[in-house]
Amino acid sequence: VEVLMDGEYAGFYLLMERFDEKTLDLGKNDVLFKSLSWVRPTAAQIRSQPPHSAKVLEIEKKYPEPEDNIAGNWDILAAYVKLVYEDYGKTFTAGIAECADIENMLDYWLFLQVTMATDNSLKNIYFAQIDNKIHAYPWDLDYSFGMSWSKDAHNSVYRYPDVAQTLLDFECGQRLILYYPGAANYLKQR
Repeated sequence: VEVLMDGEYAGFYLLMERFDEKTLDLGKNDVLFKSLSWVRPTAAQIRSQPPHSAKVLEIEKKYPEPEDNIAGNWDILAAYVKLVYEDYGKTFTAGIAECADIENMLDYWLFLQVTMATDNSLKNIYFAQIDNKIHAYPWDLDYSFGMSWSKDAHNSVYRYPDVAQTLLDFECGQRLILYYPGAANYLKQR
């Protein structure tokens, strides 16, 4: 969004809608997780979490909150992590549609490529379990659009423009393109 205030140009801003249970219209059986860092727990670590726990390593459960008295199971996220990061080829292809929304994952991969959102491929993702399938949504895009937390850290697109010729790593999207029938054609049409 380009902002003008009192006739003066105030700059270019990113306008995002907040992701929460209301925005995503989550029901009592849905769960919202937030990935806070590049540290990814294993499927076994996620699966070992009690339903009411709020965090495993750097993945935080945002909804339901413990005080909501709704369990919010970790099992589908664990299945997703196992397939995407621990299984390959035929196992991935056979199981991914059971635990992830294929179009959403491909759209998220495409979003990363178009925006060069380097800070959103594992970190800064909301994973929403909706109707027993994992969906991915970005949050905290300030670094991806050039705002830095230190004078020495800059988004690689701004510092190294040639990086825009490479593909960003979003493992689920990449594996869908490699192994899942019709994924590449879906992306071409999008």
